[in-house]
Amino acid sequence: MTKNRSNGTAVRTPADRSKAPRVVLATAGARTPEWDRVFRRLGWEVAVADGEESRRIAHRLRATAVVLPVEPGTESGLLTCAKLVRELPMCRVVLVGPENEELERFALFAGAAAYVVEGAPGDDLVRAVTGQNVWEN
Repeated sequence: MTKNRSNGTAVRTPADRSKAPRVVLATAGARTPEWDRVFRRLGWEVAVADGEESRRIAHRLRATAVVLPVEPGTESGLLTCAKLVRELPMCRVVLVGPENEELERFALFAGAAAYVVEGAPGDDLVRAVTGQNVWEN
């Protein structure tokens, strides 16, 4: 914690909070509350938004990573992924969906860094977001 002075009073603020990694979790059936807790426990800032809003929030927060369900709403998670990869090249996009080889190939084509199967433990998602997994053939 650092102290900031404001009108003669000391105010405590988290040190280097702006340097904490930020993840946007898009809502849909794929997101589990466990995932929120796992990232917060690791010191990440977590934002939760619907599929379309997640893109705007990722821009505003300069997100480190975005986790999208394959079908987040009116816009396909695959299309949102392709847009994010182009607009925020330093942001890691992870898609979440059912176990399906074809969807995994589409995710790779759209530019996703990883594809995680729905209902996977939070640790699997953390590995995908942080780059500790690789695409399998």
